[in-house]
Amino acid sequence: MKQVFLISMSLDEKTTEDRINEAIYMIGKDSSVTWLTDLIKPLDDSKYMLVAEKEETKGTETPTIGVKVIRGSQDMLKTEKIIGAEALIRWNHPKEGLIPPGVFIPIFERNGFIVQTDFFVYEEVLKMQSRRLKEGKKTVPVSVNVSRTHIGTSDFLPRLMELADRYEVPRELLELELTETALGGKQQNIVDFIRACKHAGFPISIDDFGSGYSSLNLLKEMPVDVLKIDREFLNETDESQKSSVIVEQVVEMATKIDIRTLCEGVETKEQAAFLKQIGCNMAQGYLYSKPVPEETFEGMLESEI
Repeated sequence: MKQVFLISMSLDEKTTEDRINEAIYMIGKDSSVTWLTDLIKPLDDSKYMLVAEKEETKGTETPTIGVKVIRGSQDMLKTEKIIGAEALIRWNHPKEGLIPPGVFIPIFERNGFIVQTDFFVYEEVLKMQSRRLKEGKKTVPVSVNVSRTHIGTSDFLPRLMELADRYEVPRELLELELTETALGGKQQNIVDFIRACKHAGFPISIDDFGSGYSSLNLLKEMPVDVLKIDREFLNETDESQKSSVIVEQVVEMATKIDIRTLCEGVETKEQAAFLKQIGCNMAQGYLYSKPVPEETFEGMLESEI
């Protein structure tokens, strides 16, 4: 039996009720379809938000999911060598196929399953790095997402330290990535969390910088290693002089306070040339590689030797 919870963000009560009834009719009262693929776009257009989806199951408390960790290469702009990667996750649903994180991560954050999901990714990355280190192969840092759910919890860091030590992977090879939107809570909690992670030896990066509302003052307080500039700024640099100036100033500011910069979403040689010109340290995007499975990524590392 499926329960679907919908919130109307702007519609009146009668219209909201009609839309909910329409959704129930479309999926059926006893539908076993896990993902409402056909409803996602209409719900968005109608200013609805799918805030939670709970499937009641018998004999199990947590769903079993198949996931694939995919890595996007990070290239040093001056040499165009792979110097890092980012671990991405997809839900490999048996019926719906690969489901992007933008669909299931918000649900996991609400039902608490995001903790298990994050640590699954951490362990998969550490397994790969541990194996490559033992085989004497080139091993690069991999950035992994840290959900805002972990900020302020007491067991996150001890658990992560134990995991890295168990696989005998130097902590500097696991970069902890927080999105800018995750910095929107209590500032002191965020600063304390980042400082603790940094003190434990894990590099820290801020993802999608420029897309949210983080205070520049926080950068003064936080021991951040890498700023990842939001891809939307780069997309607009071809058409907007203002966007070009903003990207250049962010890179210059970061350099002056000893923070490295990475620009996401690089797709053209012109964009790469612009980033080299302004002194951006790293780039990531389809110009270098689309997201690839682990085995393909390892093959890319081997080809550079």
